[in-house]
Amino acid sequence: MVAAGQVRSAIVGGRVADRRTTAFFVELELALVVGGQAELDSCGASLIGDRWAVTAAHCLRPEAGSTVNLARSSAWINPPSSGVGPRLRIGKVIVHPGWSPDTGLNDIALLRLNPPKPLRGAVPMMTNPLLPRKNEVVSVYGMGATTEGGNSSDVLRRAIVRDLSGPGRSVLCGSYDRSEFDGATEICAGLPGGRVDSCQGDSGGPLIRWSGGRPALVGVVSEGNGCARPGYPGIYTRVSSYVKWLRAKMLATK
Repeated sequence: MVAAGQVRSAIVGGRVADRRTTAFFVELELALVVGGQAELDSCGASLIGDRWAVTAAHCLRPEAGSTVNLARSSAWINPPSSGVGPRLRIGKVIVHPGWSPDTGLNDIALLRLNPPKPLRGAVPMMTNPLLPRKNEVVSVYGMGATTEGGNSSDVLRRAIVRDLSGPGRSVLCGSYDRSEFDGATEICAGLPGGRVDSCQGDSGGPLIRWSGGRPALVGVVSEGNGCARPGYPGIYTRVSSYVKWLRAKMLATK
């Protein structure tokens, strides 16, 4: 399994996304200091307010003590290709206090962006803890690698996967053992035989449930064992478990 906190990168087995439906997607370029060394990493995020985005905690704090150089970090909203379009600065990051690089739990964080005017296109967050249901179709978006260990995509891609476990603290996810997956706070999504998955560079990006032509953010790309391997679906942070925390932080932070 990918070590907790290891940044994953792009979509395997997907297709180029229709950008007319992805106004919520955010591309991130993050300048990190990890173990005293400067690193530049790419992640995804989802716009959930007129200046707020949600991403994975491990994108911002892959190890205990890691820091983000905000002055050198950037965001792009639904770019036509990687790094193209207006570059936005990141004003603040809020990592979930329960995030643990050792266990991989609570892999979620907030970003406050600094746009010249309020942003449009925010995606509603799923609040129902019973959704998505087992075997329900969901879509993951990202600009990461298209094969395990391969190069990242220059354009946003979409892969259609299924929820393979459903919600519940005792449910299992593929071949992962019980210590590697918590169905109450995480979503297990992929295909039983592999082939389609998120990958390196997709970390922090959206897992979307479409219903009646409307999107809802159900998950955040978190971790997994390689990319698109049989028996090892992607693991996503379950957004409904963190909506109260996200909204409280957005209201309390200026």
